[in-house]
Amino acid sequence: MEKKKIDGYIETYNSQNTKYFLTTFLSLSFLCIGIPLIFISAMKDTYPHLQSLMWVQVLQYILIGIEIVFFLLIFISYNLKEKKKIFSLILFDFTQWILLLVLLSGMYFGIVIFINDYFSKFLLIFPYLLGVLKVTFDIKKKSSRQEQATNLMGITEKFGAIIFFLIVIIRWVSDFIFPNNGNFSLIAILSPLFIVAALVFYTEYQLERILLFKTILTDQEKFRIESNLSVRDWYGKKSKEYKDIEKNN
Repeated sequence: MEKKKIDGYIETYNSQNTKYFLTTFLSLSFLCIGIPLIFISAMKDTYPHLQSLMWVQVLQYILIGIEIVFFLLIFISYNLKEKKKIFSLILFDFTQWILLLVLLSGMYFGIVIFINDYFSKFLLIFPYLLGVLKVTFDIKKKSSRQEQATNLMGITEKFGAIIFFLIVIIRWVSDFIFPNNGNFSLIAILSPLFIVAALVFYTEYQLERILLFKTILTDQEKFRIESNLSVRDWYGKKSKEYKDIEKNN
């Protein structure tokens, strides 16, 4: 299974060109940097007193700083793609993962901070903590994200109707207990779960890839031979290993 994963990852990475790196940078920049900056600007226009708050300006500068660092790391990944391919792939994956994890988590807890109701705060923090515990548990158990996805599909097919029924009950109970609280709409109940589930899935998927390639770095030649990939495809056409072969031929 690992050999198939390695072959698939490297073949996919080999096929990526400048357009892919640029598209990745622009799309993630808009999602993780652009949208928060737009939101902050809109809040400052709506609530003029926010313009005088130092922490709001600092937050904007931090986001711009993250954008610059993100660009530099993506550029380094692109520059190393044909020189140190495995390291480039790890850096490329790690950069995207950290950006999404930190900023989406920041946005998530930003919502928590602005909610006045403490019970609603707890409802938002609790699933996030469960997600952190799940990732920690899976890392210790060395669980496979692909196997989990397969098992999840099986569970959904068996218990999907029951889960939906429980959600409807929760919705009804919340309406009965908090009849005038808009925070307990069906969307409000499900949205945090979807966000946390996406973060957990993406974190475990990327960690699985990064840890696999970290292992490969310890003995690249062994894994290259097992994968039946050429020196050029594995290390890159500008790598020292490929240049040494060209000199000897």
